[in-house]
Amino acid sequence: NTTSTGILHSFKRRFIRTSATISNNNRISPSHQHNRQFIESHSDDGNAYSKALLLIQERKIEFDTLVRRAKIFMKAKENIAVNDDWIFAQTVFGVTTYYRFEDEGSLSFKLQGDLNGVPLFEQLAVLRECDLFHLWLPFCNDSKKLKQNKFDSVGWCKLLLPILGARDGVYHAMGCDNMREDGSIIVAAEGISGSPTSNSSAVENRT
Repeated sequence: NTTSTGILHSFKRRFIRTSATISNNNRISPSHQHNRQFIESHSDDGNAYSKALLLIQERKIEFDTLVRRAKIFMKAKENIAVNDDWIFAQTVFGVTTYYRFEDEGSLSFKLQGDLNGVPLFEQLAVLRECDLFHLWLPFCNDSKKLKQNKFDSVGWCKLLLPILGARDGVYHAMGCDNMREDGSIIVAAEGISGSPTSNSSAVENRT
């Protein structure tokens, strides 16, 4: 029913935030005791906690995926909000560029700017059309859409960069509607290794 669905939804949100794990012997940790109290205080069903626990056990792979994605979005928000570990490069045409040396030896770039008078959904539509990146994205001379569903996209692009030369890569982009929490919508992407055809399966078959 609606009450049970709402309770399980709240429990799932708490599960993601705490990154809790359930052991095979079903021992309940202190964090789970807190979740038990939360569920029991919001439900007339005495078995609500057991049902929620069973749901998490049955769908552990899905919950693990949600936890992993939540960490990606949290990292994306941190990269936007925190500039302490980024090195300022320049500001040109209202776009500020930063760079950062990562622990594994790679180099990251961050471009930050404001778009005024452009509706949000039109911005999202442009970002979603990853096969058209080569028409407007600086230094990008080729791009392809490998797979896409409602929430995810897997794409490939090739960049011709000054000094560095030609570079290409496959990436998995995903979206997060965070409007209720802080009024934002997050689009995050991560690189995936291997050939474009083998990694197009990174997007789950969801509707």
